[in-house]
Amino acid sequence: MRMLVTGDWHVGARTWGIDRLDEAREGLRQVCCLAEAFCVECIVVLGDVFDHFRYPGEDAVTLVASSLRRLLDQPQHPMVLLLKGNHDWSGIKVWEILEGESRLKIVNQPTSINLGPYRLLLMPYLRLHQLPPEGIIKLLEDAWAQSSPQGIPIAMAHLAIEGSAPADFEVTLPIDGLMGLGVETAVCGHIHRHGDIPLKAKTFKAFYCGPLFRLDFAEEGKPLGCFLIEEGSLRALRLEGRPLKTLKYADENEAMIKLESDLNRLSSDAFVRVALQGASLNDAQLFERFRALERGGQIVTVFAIRPQREGEDDSLYELNVNELWKRYVGEMEQDDVLRDMLCEAGISLLHGDDPSTIWERLSSIGRMRQ
Repeated sequence: MRMLVTGDWHVGARTWGIDRLDEAREGLRQVCCLAEAFCVECIVVLGDVFDHFRYPGEDAVTLVASSLRRLLDQPQHPMVLLLKGNHDWSGIKVWEILEGESRLKIVNQPTSINLGPYRLLLMPYLRLHQLPPEGIIKLLEDAWAQSSPQGIPIAMAHLAIEGSAPADFEVTLPIDGLMGLGVETAVCGHIHRHGDIPLKAKTFKAFYCGPLFRLDFAEEGKPLGCFLIEEGSLRALRLEGRPLKTLKYADENEAMIKLESDLNRLSSDAFVRVALQGASLNDAQLFERFRALERGGQIVTVFAIRPQREGEDDSLYELNVNELWKRYVGEMEQDDVLRDMLCEAGISLLHGDDPSTIWERLSSIGRMRQ
C-alpha cells in the first residue's frame, strides 16, 4: 500500500501584502500529479489546509475542496485522511462539494486506525487545555487503544516533535511516550521545514513534511516536499516553489549601488528581502526607495539591523521574555484560541522569525476581533 503524506497547505495566505493563492494552486497541482503518478491508495494531509482560523473566503475553500475532489477521483480511488491544524477553519466539515464523501476522513480528535499494512496514530493540533489531567501520555495511550495491535506503527501529527523546535507554550509529541507504545516513526506537520529531524534517540525516526510553498524568510533556501510511504519505508518527493532570497549590504548607499545588478542575477520569480547592517532611513522609507528600482517589484520586505548603543543597559535582555509575554497575554485575553495565537505570534518574533509574516498573523487576529 502506498501513502502520500503532505501538509501545511496554508491556502488563503497573504504575506508581505501579497496574495499567495496562485502558489498554493500550483503546489496542490503538483501534489495531485504525484498522487496519480505513484498510484497512491491513501493521502494523509497533516493539517493547516487553510491559513486563517475563521472562514478563509470562497476562493480558498473552492481551491481546497476541488483539490481534494481531484485526489479522491483518481483511478485508484484513494482515501484522504485530513488532520485538523491550528490554522484550520472550524467549519471544515461542511464543504458542500465533499458532502457525503465516505473516503474523506476529517480527524478532529486523537485516534488510531488500521489501514492496509499500517497502524496509524493520528494526532490533530492540540492546545494545552485539551490535555487530560494525566497529561499527553494518557491521551496517546487512549488514542492508540482505538486500533488493533497489528501493522507497521507510524504516528501522523500536526504537532512538533518534543525537543525539535521552540514550543514553550504548545503541546509536543513526546518521543519516550511514542516509543512506549511501540511507535518509532513519526511524520509531522506544523513546523515549516521539510526533511528528517536529527534526534538524540537514534532508534526513533521523525520527519517534518514542510509547507506547500515558502511562507517566511526563515524557509529561505529550504527544500519543499512531501513523502511517499511504501512497505514501511519513507521517500522524500520534492515540490517546486518560488524561491526566497536575502540580499545583504552594509548600508543604503551600498544597496543603491549594487542592488539593481544583484536583482538581475536572481530568478525573476524570487521574493527578495533586503537586509542592511545600518541605515539612516527607517525601513518604510528604504522599502519605498528600493521598490522604485527597475526590478524593485521583487522586493517584499526591508530591514536594517540597528545595533545596541554603546553604554546601553542590557540587563532587561536577561529576563525570560517568553514567560513575561505569555503572562501578559494571559491577563489581557480570556479567549483560549486568541490567547494561544497571540502567544505564538509574539514568541515567533522573539525567536527571530520574519517580522513581516508575523505582522500578517497579528493583522488577521485583529480582523477576527472586529
